[in-house]
Amino acid sequence: MVNPPRKSSYAALEVGPTTRLLVDRTYRGTEGPAESAMRPITINLPTWMVHQLEETALQNKRSNNPNRSVSALIRLALIESGVLAGNEKPEM
Repeated sequence: MVNPPRKSSYAALEVGPTTRLLVDRTYRGTEGPAESAMRPITINLPTWMVHQLEETALQNKRSNNPNRSVSALIRLALIESGVLAGNEKPEM
């Protein structure tokens, strides 16, 4: 026996307006400060380098040393190489 076609529901009628409402929102929503202290980025690194960074971060966590995340290790490397000047905002 074949089921009869379903009637369109109220939710199906609301998809278009809801989509247009949410399209310009950030993942965090509209609330909150416009500028955050940190912002996620994506970089591509060789697999061996990622494994080495993860292993170093894990060793730092286990020994309770600073720089216990891959992000912290990359920030430290950027600061030590002179690309960044610590937590100061660069002048443009």
